[in-house]
Amino acid sequence: MHIVRIQRGPAQSVSLLQEQRYEKDKDLERDLASAPLLLQQIMGTPIYQLATSFRLPGDERVAGLYMDSEGRPLICEVRLARNLGSTRELLGQLLDHVSALSQYRIEDLSAALGGKLEESLRHISRGEVERYASLWQQVSENLRAGRVGMVLVLDRAPSHLQRICRYLCQNVKIQFVLLTLKRFRASDDSDIVVPTLVAQAQQQQAQANLLELAVQFAQQGYAVVPLDSVKHRPNWLALYPRGWPASVHYEFLIHTDQDCRIGVEIHLEDRDLPQLRELSRYLGSADMKDALKVHFDSARIHWDPLYLGCGRLSVLFDAASDPDGLSAAMSALMELTYARINERLRALSKPPEAPRSAG
Repeated sequence: MHIVRIQRGPAQSVSLLQEQRYEKDKDLERDLASAPLLLQQIMGTPIYQLATSFRLPGDERVAGLYMDSEGRPLICEVRLARNLGSTRELLGQLLDHVSALSQYRIEDLSAALGGKLEESLRHISRGEVERYASLWQQVSENLRAGRVGMVLVLDRAPSHLQRICRYLCQNVKIQFVLLTLKRFRASDDSDIVVPTLVAQAQQQQAQANLLELAVQFAQQGYAVVPLDSVKHRPNWLALYPRGWPASVHYEFLIHTDQDCRIGVEIHLEDRDLPQLRELSRYLGSADMKDALKVHFDSARIHWDPLYLGCGRLSVLFDAASDPDGLSAAMSALMELTYARINERLRALSKPPEAPRSAG
């Protein structure tokens, strides 16, 4: 595999970058440790590095220990393909690492990390005391329950290992990622590292899609309707149209109870707002469903009148759906509904006319 590097400017130059194969496991470990962003981009959620070359209870060592923004620990193992050995032993060792880490109480883990856990939690909570305490509790619960993610990083992945890992991702309820890193040497002796996702659990795949969509919709003028703001969390991305109450908005939502399908949705989230009763009738109407059928398969369309006592209109897509396709679906939903919702919000928010005086 080669990469072509094009340097633009007054004197454009084109150079061919050749792959520089990793010679040792430690070289691969070093590149991953120096760029945690590689994992973050692959997994679709902020990732925080807690330690490299971390020793688990029982004196086992893992290449890295990370944590996501929901307080889930992630164990990272790094190998060169030629040093893999038995696939069965490798995957068994990863599961054994998860079991070993689960023996830690959070106080023990904190002591082993020398303050790095607290530093990361402070960064995630942004100094909010209640959020910090909640995250601390979440990490503790994840450890006790064995909710620990596994990341396997190789320089190349044999086909039989790819098949097994994809099966695990589709059929085992555990956070698992298999990726490869390839290194290329530039003419100035700098290295270019290219990650390739090989296998990923459905929820992480869906979260990666949402992260890409968040970057797209954060661009001024990207959406087909004017937006006041965009708010992103690992499992949802909310889009707030200008002039609308925050309780009425568009949203991408990962449905973890439905094979992590991604909903392209309109949310009504304030049962005490009188206008939403009329909007609820409109969004749940047969006319609305007929309009959506022109663009979407009717099996994907779902109206939930019980959501927060108001309602939620969803068009559901598979977790692996292409982000560009999801963006196009949201644009179609906005074009179908924005003007009509806008009109109803304006009409319903008008102050009542003063009663006419008698005589």
